[in-house]
Amino acid sequence: MHYPFEPTPFIIQSRLMTPAKLRKAFQLLLGEMPSRIKKVSDYISDARGVRITPHSTPEVINQLPALIASLGSLRQIPHEEFEFLIARKEAWKTDILRDIMPRIDLSAETRELSFDGSLLWGEAFRVMYPEAKWAVGGKPKSSVDYAEPVLIGPNSSPMEFGVVGELVMHVSTVLENDIERYSLLEVMQMRARNLKLVRS
Repeated sequence: MHYPFEPTPFIIQSRLMTPAKLRKAFQLLLGEMPSRIKKVSDYISDARGVRITPHSTPEVINQLPALIASLGSLRQIPHEEFEFLIARKEAWKTDILRDIMPRIDLSAETRELSFDGSLLWGEAFRVMYPEAKWAVGGKPKSSVDYAEPVLIGPNSSPMEFGVVGELVMHVSTVLENDIERYSLLEVMQMRARNLKLVRS
């Protein structure tokens, strides 16, 4: 059973868009968000018998990375693609990155499943912290969350909660049989403090 992914321009080309086009694509994503969240919730429920929604308990939300990992896989990054990724960095970093950059990545389907899963997780965060709101990851372009959907607090804080990158990291950790250092609930609590949604 394959995940029925429906790509949007936001996901495919977001880092290459002008600010105006990025805002327009982001609005498209916000409109699609409820159906994407339902789709990933239905898919996990059908495949693994666990229903996760934004209103699930923290104990259920914490299962999200393991459930996605159980439905996904890793892939070996082809040599040409790896060298292309290296070549995009500053010249002085290439030798360092060649030694430390992982040569495995989530498969395309797993990454797509993780993207929609991150929207579900983000909405669960908003259920817990209603003052949080969705935004597009800001500058600089080198930021890991640039042009990604992120959560921000009610004040003009530079902090952002990049749910996509965080969930991809958790899913990768499970697939690589590594030890998860924090549960999703613990991450949400930390990010809520960062965004001034709760007192430290």
